[in-house]
Amino acid sequence: MQNEALRDIFSSHQVVISWESRFLADHLLRITVVTPEQLLSIPGKVTVVKEAGLFHQQHPKNFYHLFTEIAPTVHYVKHDNLRLFWVNALKEPDAGGGAGPPQLPQDAKDAWVLPRSIVDLLACITPYPVKNIYTATVEEQKTLLLKRAVVGLPRNVRFYHQNKDEWRERFQDPPPLEYMLSYRQRVATCLDIDFINRKAPTHPVRVTFINRHYDEGRHILNAEALRDQIQEMPQFGPLGGAEVELVYSGGTLRSQAERVANTSIYIWAHGAAMAHTLFLPQGAQALEIVQWVVEDPTNQHIWVQGIQQAFRLQIGLDVLVNTDPTKVFFNYDVIRAPGSQYYKFNNTEKVLLLEELKCPEWHAKSRGITGWECFGWFHWHMSLKLEWAMLWPKVELARNNLQRSLAQLEGSSSSSQLGRQQQLQQGNEQ
Repeated sequence: MQNEALRDIFSSHQVVISWESRFLADHLLRITVVTPEQLLSIPGKVTVVKEAGLFHQQHPKNFYHLFTEIAPTVHYVKHDNLRLFWVNALKEPDAGGGAGPPQLPQDAKDAWVLPRSIVDLLACITPYPVKNIYTATVEEQKTLLLKRAVVGLPRNVRFYHQNKDEWRERFQDPPPLEYMLSYRQRVATCLDIDFINRKAPTHPVRVTFINRHYDEGRHILNAEALRDQIQEMPQFGPLGGAEVELVYSGGTLRSQAERVANTSIYIWAHGAAMAHTLFLPQGAQALEIVQWVVEDPTNQHIWVQGIQQAFRLQIGLDVLVNTDPTKVFFNYDVIRAPGSQYYKFNNTEKVLLLEELKCPEWHAKSRGITGWECFGWFHWHMSLKLEWAMLWPKVELARNNLQRSLAQLEGSSSSSQLGRQQQLQQGNEQ
């Protein structure tokens, strides 16, 4: 009787699945598309979900990917009753430091991860808690029947960048502006922070310096000293001095957004903190620090450029790329962890890695865990001692651009006001 009713429900509706097979671990998706006639054969209890979004965690803890790819897609559906399901929770990198190809864990429930800030964000989009679809169906002993679903990351509502020609080409073409602007406005309204219309502060200039924890990699070893040196720069005197805050990731989404929305100059080591540029006020300047001194598979700075382009952010962007190999240090506790591929290197290959920052050719070209591990050492397990001589010219340039941008914004605002006054005057005269 239940299935007869379900058939009636679906008889006049199309089940819409939007999916592009572009990502690792697609083979783990267990999704079946059924017609109204096939509903009769569904065994057991059935739960009908009218609107759903299904996404798999290719990057289960990465704020950037979740915030700028998945969340805009969810927003695009534009239904208040949207139910969200994570299709699978992926295996975390192993202790040896290799990222490894994503895999579905033996116990998906134990591997369930979702950053606190992303939970906060999704609460702005749907009142329902996000569930792991595998554990949801097992615990409730029901088949989830989705009347309409958005699966994965549809072409027209997201941007993504990877080391593939087709993705590079598509990355240059951001989603429709209306979706991205309305997404940004939705987040601002939900958090009750008007970062869209704010102007970057002066008197004092507020500098937010984001450092990554050592275990996260790309840690700036001398960040405290750099903070003090920025604070003392005389160039900030005419703008009321500088107030520099050195912070690490964590906290609620609102607390993070409020801090960035009150920032004049935003400095961060390449990573997920780039997503916070969405919260920067008008005229603010953003400086990204890239530690690599070896050729990387991707142009790192293009990621944040994509964010600026997709949301039409009125901010300045700059990048500082370290060119001194003597200032970067592997996290040796990771390279020398039990089971690491490092122990398969001969002495010459170890010297090549540690002294010249090069992986053996056989290792770098290998497939599977060995190739991933080599990439992971450079990408996630290397720290940097950033020389002040490299940083201060970039900070000075950011200070100058900040002053120039705010003056332009003020001039634009004055011109708009004058134009409105003239229009009003002409209307009164008529």
